[in-house]
Amino acid sequence: MAYQGIKRWIAIVLLLGLLVVPVFAEDNAQLSLISVKNYSGVDSVSGRNLEDAVNDLVSEEFRKFLKDGYRGRKATHDLIKKADLGVYYEAENLCTNDELVAIGRKIGSTELGILEINGYNEIKREKSGKSYQLLLGLKVLNCDTGEEQYYISEGLSEKSRDDAFSKAVRQLAGAYLGKEVVSEERSLRDENVPVIGHLTSKAYHLTQCNHLPRKDLQVPLNSRKEAEQNEYRPCPVCFPPYRNCVNSDRQLEETLGAEACGTLEYYYRLSDNPELIARLRKIAAPIVADSMRKHMDIKFRILETDEINAFAAPNGYIYFTQGLLDVLETDDEIAFVIAHELGHIEKKHAVINYKRAQALSLFAAILIAGTSNNSSDQAKASLFATVMANIIMKGYSRDQEKEADEMALTHLKRTNMDYNAYRIVMGKFMDLRQNKVTTIEKIFSTHPSPEERIANLEKYLSAYERLISKL
Repeated sequence: MAYQGIKRWIAIVLLLGLLVVPVFAEDNAQLSLISVKNYSGVDSVSGRNLEDAVNDLVSEEFRKFLKDGYRGRKATHDLIKKADLGVYYEAENLCTNDELVAIGRKIGSTELGILEINGYNEIKREKSGKSYQLLLGLKVLNCDTGEEQYYISEGLSEKSRDDAFSKAVRQLAGAYLGKEVVSEERSLRDENVPVIGHLTSKAYHLTQCNHLPRKDLQVPLNSRKEAEQNEYRPCPVCFPPYRNCVNSDRQLEETLGAEACGTLEYYYRLSDNPELIARLRKIAAPIVADSMRKHMDIKFRILETDEINAFAAPNGYIYFTQGLLDVLETDDEIAFVIAHELGHIEKKHAVINYKRAQALSLFAAILIAGTSNNSSDQAKASLFATVMANIIMKGYSRDQEKEADEMALTHLKRTNMDYNAYRIVMGKFMDLRQNKVTTIEKIFSTHPSPEERIANLEKYLSAYERLISKL
């Protein structure tokens, strides 16, 4: 009996050990990088994928200090798959911090990190030609306490792109490790940079700028952080907003967007309904705040037509037809449509379509490359018009519509809105089709069928639910 009792206690101890110690953690890591998210709107620089370039530099810098305590993106990915949690990558955008922490515990990590590329810009300068700017963020979740920390950095250089990248990565590592990174120049985004406040305007300036206020109006402040705690605001000359930096894709979005707005407003009359516009803005506010495109200025316009449709111009204008608004009953239904259209803007679908058309159009390529500037400009204008007219008339690709639907579901879930509203919206489209309502014909000709869209979203949700069941 005593022997049986000892065996039973040994079994219990072993079982508890399995519950406490992560099965798949061969080596505990202080920090595991679970993903890299590119919100910059720039996919590649000088022929190299931007995500890969930044990830390699970050891994190199963090390993200098953490050595074996840092687990890179690929190693973390492999360990997640080994732990039978690979479905995470099918539904990662739906995961909450608590669920990410649970994944971190499963793979034996003290901390879980998500690297964000928040901006890459090549800024034209009048004299020096060009400056390079890389904006990074690192979200770190403590897998013991669930606490979140967020670190930011900026690399700004007039020397070279590589120099800007190096500065951004070293600053990020220094911020995470609590070490000050010595640099010959302070970052414009560094919250510890000393500044001069203006007593009257309550703006603060860089100490070496050429437009400091009179001495009697100056207030020396130890840092930007201190200035803002004392209700000073940044001078837009010293600290230009991100949206003012030159970005070739953003310029392309503005041009394509202007073409789209012009086309839509040529064929449809705009509705003057400020109350309805205000309602759309209110519904959209939490979705826009959750968006990866933090610096897009989203505006709404209503088209006076019974057609049932919505359209997102790449410059941030979202159009609703009055016919669609008459069909949508609740704020949640409207929110799904807004989030779907915002998804097209976030994923730069119009820019992607333009670049594909440019690459495939031999005629346009010959004109742009081999003729006079005037002909080149005409060819570009023609291609802009053709691409946007094609999107307005035929819609985005099926894959792009699927991606926009998934983005919509993600935003609604993360903002605690009723993401199941998509079933009601799609159900209405199905009933309108069954009743042979002609005003919805365009949306059926430019989108996947409602049944297909429901199936895609249910598959997306199912991946998330399978992940939760494993956690």
